[in-house]
Amino acid sequence: MPVDAAVLELNRVSAGPLSALSLSMRAGMVTAVVGPVGSGRTTIAKVVCGVLTPSAGRVVLDGVDITEVDAASRARFGVGWVRQRPRPFATLTVQENILVAASAARRWGGREAVVRTGRLLERFDLVEVADLPAWQLDPERSARLEVVRVLAAPRRLIVVDELSNDLAADHRAELAAALVATAQLGGAVLWLDAPGPLDVRPDQLVLLAGGRIVAQGPPDAVEASAEYRLLRNQELVR
Repeated sequence: MPVDAAVLELNRVSAGPLSALSLSMRAGMVTAVVGPVGSGRTTIAKVVCGVLTPSAGRVVLDGVDITEVDAASRARFGVGWVRQRPRPFATLTVQENILVAASAARRWGGREAVVRTGRLLERFDLVEVADLPAWQLDPERSARLEVVRVLAAPRRLIVVDELSNDLAADHRAELAAALVATAQLGGAVLWLDAPGPLDVRPDQLVLLAGGRIVAQGPPDAVEASAEYRLLRNQELVR
């Protein structure tokens, strides 16, 4: 597939606060959508990942209309979702959580999934808690596991609905870089966050307010806009 092909297209999507929202993301790019609380950021994540069906509009992944496709099928198609509030399988161990995610990759057999799981446990400093059930993890490790589960399988698109504030600074930077690597491999990353400093530097910055896009383009241009400065100031005084 050409590097400039659209991985994700939202065509006039309406859902919750979103009103006829259209957005296109190309392969190899990181797109950040920023907006205040209530602007529709999490609604976008839910629509893209398949837990919320829009009342109008279409969701297209690699040219295929997936508007009515369920969340589990989208995950098998390579859509991953990092939630700000982690949602692991609570009674499974850390290792089992990662193994389940790695096993979902249709091109990998059991042995490859096991090897992948072991490497991720070591890389992201989770070996010592590998045999603990996920519900026993402290908030920082739970947040790390949330990201690692998404990284366990090949991803065409990763949706990040903010990284948890429980993450330590060094792990935060490492995990953000690992997520962005998906775009460097020809996938795409959709980063949803509040206006202000981000953990990534996106290729495209989209400003959301009241369920509508009010500015869009290169990060420097959007950050210099009056609309961005206004919403950023509102965020600082909350």
